[in-house]
This record gives sequence, C-alpha cells and structure tokens, in this order.
Amino acid sequence: EDFLMMRDSDTRTLAPYASRNKYHKLTTDIELTDIPFNYYTEVFENYFDGQEHSIRISTSTLKSALFEDIKLTNSHDIAIKNLRIECAISSDRDISILAEYLISGTIENCLVIGNIESAQEAAGFVNLIGKNGFIKNCAFSGKIVNRTSTSVGGIASINRGVIEDCFVEGEIRSSEHAGGIVCFLEESGIIRNCKFSGDIAVTIYGSA
Repeated sequence: EDFLMMRDSDTRTLAPYASRNKYHKLTTDIELTDIPFNYYTEVFENYFDGQEHSIRISTSTLKSALFEDIKLTNSHDIAIKNLRIECAISSDRDISILAEYLISGTIENCLVIGNIESAQEAAGFVNLIGKNGFIKNCAFSGKIVNRTSTSVGGIASINRGVIEDCFVEGEIRSSEHAGGIVCFLEESGIIRNCKFSGDIAVTIYGSA
C-alpha cells in the first residue's frame, strides 16, 4: 500500500496529489488557520484515514470544502474515515466541511464539531451526496447558520445517496430552507437510523 504520512508540516502537501488509489494517513493532530482551505481542488480518488486524529480549522478564506469532489470506483469503499474536525468558519461561499460533492464512495466514523456561518449553502459534512455516495456512523455537533435564503443541513444540503447511523446535535438556522440531517431528500435518497437533537429555526420553509 502506498501511504502518504501527514504531519503538521505536511498541511500544504495534500493538494498536488492528483494520482488515483493513494492512501493518506494523518499521523498527528494538525491545524489550518487563516489559509485558503480548499486544498484538494481535483476529484479526490484516494483514501484518507484520520487514525482518530483531529484537523482544527479556523479561517475566513474557505473556498468550499477540504476535498472538493470525492469519487471512488467502488462506492462502498471508504474514502475518508476515523477523522475528527474542529472548526470555526465564517464565509460568503458555500461551506461543507469534508466535501462539496460526494459522487461515489463512503465517509465513515467521522466527527465534526464547531460553528459554521455562511452566506450560501452550508452543511456539516457534504453539500451534495450523489446516488452512489454513503455517509455512515458520523456526527456533527455545533451550530450552522445561513445568512441568506439557501439550504442548510446538519449532514448534507442535498441527499441522493444513503445517510446511515448518523447523529446531529446543535442549532441549524436559515432564512428559508433547513434540515436537521439533510435539507433536501431527492431521487433515491435514503436516511436510515439517524437522529437530530437541538433546534431548527427557519423563516419560511423547513424539513427534517
């Protein structure tokens, strides 16, 4: 197996790795502060194991997500696992902490803790889960606030795939569309054995 071992000094090295089927391991807690956050702007076709370590994010320059798009050949393979993210983010852009679009593949055993404030779409994990995307055994704890009339979801804004065994705790606030687990459940999207605990506040529309 081909592993890229990430340490604190490696926080800027993930983006250039555009090759496929590489294995990345986080070997210690790292911190990303006031730097452009959207490192991996290509489609991520690799594997990332956080090994129960944390990435701490505090920035106002977030482009969208840690990994912009995730795509694995086998949708049941785990793309990201065993990762804890602590964040305090305010941005005028879309914000979804792990990925903008989970095209195919699985995110499993991950935890996001923190406060997210956005003028556009916002989600604790992924903006859009495609029909071959899976999020399992994950949790978000904190607050997500949308300052305009777009969508907010604790796990995802839009789900066309599967969200299973996930938990969201905290506040979800939007001027128009909001959901504790997801905002919009579309096409063949499935939510199974998930729980929301907290407050949802919307001006016009809401969903769970």
